[in-house]
Amino acid sequence: MDARLQNDSYENWCKVNAENAKIGALNRDSERYNRLTALEDLAAQMAKGEEHGKVVCVLRDPSHEGFYGLSVFGAPQSRKSPQYQPEVSLSDYVENEVSEGDILYVVTDEESVKEHLVELGVDEKNIVMVGQE
Repeated sequence: MDARLQNDSYENWCKVNAENAKIGALNRDSERYNRLTALEDLAAQMAKGEEHGKVVCVLRDPSHEGFYGLSVFGAPQSRKSPQYQPEVSLSDYVENEVSEGDILYVVTDEESVKEHLVELGVDEKNIVMVGQE
């Protein structure tokens, strides 16, 4: 919010919307939000300098069940969508944003995200589960 107040850019507007969407998906659980935000910062450091590195925050959309409930928050604007969306389904993200050779630095506390990414066609060696053994 501070960045948006200082500079009302489109990028800062998108960041605020993504954070608000995350807060909603986490049911306003501040401990979980802070833990995942720290992991996102770590993922950004890991991806820094990586030409094809992408930080991906995957959470469960409370309005959906199962595999289809997994969403990417703070995703870049989809090449197929004319408007920025702070949250897109995991399958849409992979279809529209992931290219061969991209390294995904995944931040999540949801189960089976890596397996779902592999099912969607992401090479397992290109998936880094940040903060997980």
